[in-house]
Amino acid sequence: MLEASVIVIGDELLGGFVADSNSPWLAQRLHAHGIPLTRVQVVPDDLAAIDEALTAELARPRPRLILTSGGIGSTPDDLTYEAVAASLGRGLVEDPVIGERITSSLAWSRSLGLEVSEEYAWHLGRMGRIPAGSRLLQAGRGWTPGVAIDLDGGSDAAGGATVVILPGVPSEFRSLVEDAIEPLLLAGRNPVPTVAEIEHGFPESALNLVFVELLRRHPEVKLGSYPGDPMLVRLSGPAAQVEAAATLVRRGLGELAATPGGARLAEAWASRSRRAREQRERTERQPADTTTGVVGERRLLFVHAHPDDEASKGAATAARYLDEGAEVVLVTLTDGMAGDVLNPSAPPVAPEQMAEIRSRELADAVAAIGFTRTYGLGYPDSGYHEDPAAVPEGCFARLELDEPSRVLAGLIRRERPQVVVTYPEDGGYPHPDHIRCHEVTMRALELAEDPALDLSDTPGGEQPAWRVAKVYASTIFPPSRLNALHQGLLELRGESPFTEWLERRHDRPPAPEPDALVEVGAWFVRRDAALRAHVTQIDPDGFWFEVPRELERERYPYEGYLLLRSDVEVARPEPDLFAGLALGTPTRAAGAGQG
Repeated sequence: MLEASVIVIGDELLGGFVADSNSPWLAQRLHAHGIPLTRVQVVPDDLAAIDEALTAELARPRPRLILTSGGIGSTPDDLTYEAVAASLGRGLVEDPVIGERITSSLAWSRSLGLEVSEEYAWHLGRMGRIPAGSRLLQAGRGWTPGVAIDLDGGSDAAGGATVVILPGVPSEFRSLVEDAIEPLLLAGRNPVPTVAEIEHGFPESALNLVFVELLRRHPEVKLGSYPGDPMLVRLSGPAAQVEAAATLVRRGLGELAATPGGARLAEAWASRSRRAREQRERTERQPADTTTGVVGERRLLFVHAHPDDEASKGAATAARYLDEGAEVVLVTLTDGMAGDVLNPSAPPVAPEQMAEIRSRELADAVAAIGFTRTYGLGYPDSGYHEDPAAVPEGCFARLELDEPSRVLAGLIRRERPQVVVTYPEDGGYPHPDHIRCHEVTMRALELAEDPALDLSDTPGGEQPAWRVAKVYASTIFPPSRLNALHQGLLELRGESPFTEWLERRHDRPPAPEPDALVEVGAWFVRRDAALRAHVTQIDPDGFWFEVPRELERERYPYEGYLLLRSDVEVARPEPDLFAGLALGTPTRAAGAGQG
């Protein structure tokens, strides 16, 4: 039977700056294929430590799949390729596929005016020097491939093993597991175990003697007992043995409940559980306090109209908060099917293929930013129409307001964000879907916080009511940003693409300045990668890249937001969207990504 091990690599994990989310997720995927995960080790960015861990896993029973996570970036502490190669007695070789991507990345850096020295190029090139004898595992999403090394016939052979080296960035790690590792290395290898789950209302210690008897009679069944409301017994293994073990547990529960002491114990435990549940629901339904804010981990939800909006509005903010340990969730309301090809260097796209193409572009942009979770609601794109009456029937902007609002409200209850970012009342510009995005978001917030409203017919809607403490609208070009970049370009080049724009603004009411300014200059690279992922929409030589990034970081290293609603007092301009909320402190405050 194939077994698996995981080696998680990174000083930042052992230092508590980031949490390992890859291993628990991978354990679930392995279990779905019937493959036991027998070890998870976390080791520092150190050649000897990685060698020790890999040597230990290779000595365990085979066939074995050993997966590493992290340490394959370009910084000096990224040592996984070197460590694995040395541990296996192999050299490093240049991979042409990764090398081509690195060459493109260097050319892009030069196009921004960055001085690319030989030493700079050498360090980036380390990402393409992989252990000899490796094969690449490609994913449909993400930049970095996986690397697999077969030993003694690989994990398909009885005495073999396969070492798989994966990036540590969760979005790239998961895409490689789903797109390459599951179909190539996991599917069909082991019998999938039968699982039985039994809920009950006793403290788990009351079943200890039943569990002892279960393990004596059915040693091939894996037993798990989990606290909760209700309590849960989980059994997995061969079907016949699991069925027999489940019968034994149910009989034990029945016999316990039939005794006077057991009945009183069940009643007392139910009362205790009920009090805890009521207290939890009171806390969840009233998350905000006007003086103390919300207690808990930071959770931020962006609501966008189309694929590509997540890249042009708040992408660097999302990347920063993700790197600081917050959960950042993306909801995209429409499918983008009405979009045109706006990039003159992109190939033409048939209208019936546009939604699919833009969905793939969105996946690449999401991988670049690293969102915790994403939801695509897939409503039909309305297209741009100056006359709202011209929007076709059935499109997003013509739907009854509560139809998409209820769905979004269910997701808000599921994700429980303290902060939501949407669009201003005018949409930021008069696209019907942008205006509707604002309307849908504000209505969804009302629905989500109503404890009397049943949303159980929507995904997540069965969760308790939830009030979002702070709501913002993104603003791309407030006057302060426009003027700062315009003046900087005049000083640098003597001309600016914003000249006519500013002249037109003289005849209009002044646009509002942001209520929050999040400093994100170090994360512009992630924003730009997300923009470039939208090949049909973004011209890499066009408007979005007119301003040199060093100038932008110097003159306006911010993304701005208008405050639409807050349950706490604010001091403008806020440097943090979570300002005023009593939340967990950031677990990471580094720059632009993980290796």
